[in-house]
Amino acid sequence: MSDTWQHFMDYGRAGKCRYCSKMIAIANRSTSNLRRHIKSKHPTIQLRRYEPMRTSPATAKADVEQSEPDISSNLSYNPGNITSFIDQNAPLTARKISRLDEALLEMICHECLPFDIVEGDTFKKFIRMLNPNYELPSRKTLSNGLLTDNYLGLLETVTECLIKTKSVALTLDGWTNSNNANFLAVTAHYINDDFELCSNLLECFEFTQQCTGHNIADWLKSVMLKFKIENKIQAIVTNHTTHLKDAIDEINVPHLPCFAHTLNMIIQLAVKNSIISTIDEMKQIINILKENSSASQKFIESQTKLNLPNMKLKLNDETRWNATFDMIERFHKNKIPILTSLDAMNLKHNLTYNDWTIMEQTIKVLTNFDEATKVMLAGKSSTLSHIGLLANILLNKTEKLLDDDMEPAVKKLAASLCVGLSDSCKPYIQDPLVCRAMMLDPRIKGHGFGNDTQRSEGTYKSLIEAIVPLKSDATSVLEAAEQNSFVSQSHQESIFDEFITNVRRTQNRTPELEAKLELDDYLRLKCIELSQDPFAWWKANETKFPALFQLVQNMFYIPATSVPCERVFSKAGQRYCEKRSKLSPKKMSEILFLQHNSNQIAYDDDEDDDEDDNNDIKSQHVPQQWLEKNGITFEVL
Repeated sequence: MSDTWQHFMDYGRAGKCRYCSKMIAIANRSTSNLRRHIKSKHPTIQLRRYEPMRTSPATAKADVEQSEPDISSNLSYNPGNITSFIDQNAPLTARKISRLDEALLEMICHECLPFDIVEGDTFKKFIRMLNPNYELPSRKTLSNGLLTDNYLGLLETVTECLIKTKSVALTLDGWTNSNNANFLAVTAHYINDDFELCSNLLECFEFTQQCTGHNIADWLKSVMLKFKIENKIQAIVTNHTTHLKDAIDEINVPHLPCFAHTLNMIIQLAVKNSIISTIDEMKQIINILKENSSASQKFIESQTKLNLPNMKLKLNDETRWNATFDMIERFHKNKIPILTSLDAMNLKHNLTYNDWTIMEQTIKVLTNFDEATKVMLAGKSSTLSHIGLLANILLNKTEKLLDDDMEPAVKKLAASLCVGLSDSCKPYIQDPLVCRAMMLDPRIKGHGFGNDTQRSEGTYKSLIEAIVPLKSDATSVLEAAEQNSFVSQSHQESIFDEFITNVRRTQNRTPELEAKLELDDYLRLKCIELSQDPFAWWKANETKFPALFQLVQNMFYIPATSVPCERVFSKAGQRYCEKRSKLSPKKMSEILFLQHNSNQIAYDDDEDDDEDDNNDIKSQHVPQQWLEKNGITFEVL
């Protein structure tokens, strides 16, 4: 195929420009019109698929060294090396070139590299040493051709997956970078046909409008229409930001606050109302050790003498999970090195014995919250059912700590945490969706309600009400099949019609009874271990509990936190804003989409593909002159 087609999409009698999307008519597969369009409208783009290599002396030297390869050493050891050498130096097939191009694009996207890396002499030399037959695509081909093609292809794949699913949950979050540019991201979560939990980034884009609830709602509606899921949204999870909540209210779909954010807010408020003086003194000392190079060196030397790991002290950031706990724990672990370095430098501080006691007791109080937050951030294993269970566990454990002999400030901290859990977690505990998810989790079932029999019984009744319609539909289908079978019976059996009808009437069970029996059979089974996968359990028991399985399909994918969205910003978005600040918002959106959804692309790396590639190479033949020049001959058998 002509190199010109690298710049166009083939539509038979026309080609669509990859840069301006204009359709150019062609006749008899001639590319004259296409080349004329590139030269007149896009003069900066090279017509050839690959840009001419700008070589430095070092690169030219490497080319010369590889132009006349010496294969005598290979041939002297093993005749089989002839085939491997020929395969390595033979022309690459179109499939191999395409896969190498996509691997290059994937590396650039995942490592946040600039597209002009392919124009660097050092990188060209490296690629030539890896495979001298592979020529790098140009920067324009990568950024305007391959990137857009891969994005559109993956966009179609993700859209098809979302169309197939019955219902979807979304997470939504916003972020402001160092340049005060606002970004919004939305992720989708659902269960596929194989009953596997799937997550996709739908959009991450710079939001140039004013961040009001109405504007965000309009943007979110456009995203839902783009992926054809406007009527499939089961719930949307966000943090406690007012404009995000207003947007969800305007869309009129169920809204769940991020549970991890809720826990963080409870901890920050409780700390401010109790041990803030100790926290401030710790921050002051940490800043001294960070800013004073001599004190910092003394601190490291003290750690080494005590055989402690060289860990830097942390400052708490209210926006980071468990930041306060991490700061206190690390500070307390390095008590001796801190005091030693401060004394050696004659640096004054106001830490007292009472402060160290407060740190020790605070660590004991916040340890449970640290573990709970890590559970919520664990990805797939963190489900909606965890919310009700963790809220109850945290409240019970913190209330028990109030009976211990603690400093007044720490006791006030524990009491504030209990009040915060009771008030802020009440909506979660009483949410019918959370209660159902907890009872249908084979790791938890009814044990998650503790002594709250009223909530347990209410959840049981609501599940029965949800199962009855499913059982009614199944019963109707079964009765219709039995009636058709009964009508088809011979006339000699008609004398028993009334008897058979009476027997079936007494044996048939109502949908209410069927629903109760299925739910009771499920609840009587032993709970599986907390470390086991509930999705795998339900997939294995689908035939035993068909109605319950349908309910699980419509709720188990709902995330307990908005962390999937935050990870887009914390890991990828921030890196792109720092390392690729000149990247256009459109290209950044496409790159992040590829980066987070690349697991949807199926690469054919199996043996069949390698065999096909070898066949393609053989069909192209190695030039006879090259074989004769290197003294290689074949005997025709």
